[in-house]
Amino acid sequence: MPESSTPTWRAPIIVLCGSIGSGKTTTANAYIENYEGTKMSFADALRKEVLHAVHNGSYDKQEKLLVEMTTPGIKEKHRPLLKWWGDYRRQDAPNYWIDKLLDGALKCATNGMPVLIDDCRYKNEYIALKRHGAKFFHLFSEGPPPPDDGHSSERDWPYFKYDQNLDWMPVGERVERIHTFLINEDLL
Repeated sequence: MPESSTPTWRAPIIVLCGSIGSGKTTTANAYIENYEGTKMSFADALRKEVLHAVHNGSYDKQEKLLVEMTTPGIKEKHRPLLKWWGDYRRQDAPNYWIDKLLDGALKCATNGMPVLIDDCRYKNEYIALKRHGAKFFHLFSEGPPPPDDGHSSERDWPYFKYDQNLDWMPVGERVERIHTFLINEDLL
């Protein structure tokens, strides 16, 4: 019988959703620190494009802006530009950001590395990831969620069907709940 080049096992794709400030990135980073995995975001490709457009050719300026775009308390000032750029690309090609993320995510998962995605916000992103067996976790904020700014990125994610809802709790407890869920589902 010939050997198959297709792996028989694939690591899970874990998707963390929630409002701004609910701890999606913090939880993803903590999971990776405690276990293993690769964190990916739909916004990774978005930030790279914006960095290239704004500071084409200046690596130092790109690095400084990338730090600003990912630092809590500072990153919010760049959010309007990122939202505009994301919408601009999505207008002509609704799956533009999905295509950018999925290739890398599937390669990591197929190579046995769990993937944690910390920013799924649109229905088409949800559908594409569900097709690939992703497990969705809704992270609730500690207090009331921030006011809705009316942007399309806040419209779909509250209505996704989640595999598990996680109330606000210390990040270590969230990580353990996610990990236990994956074990119980025979995904690890």
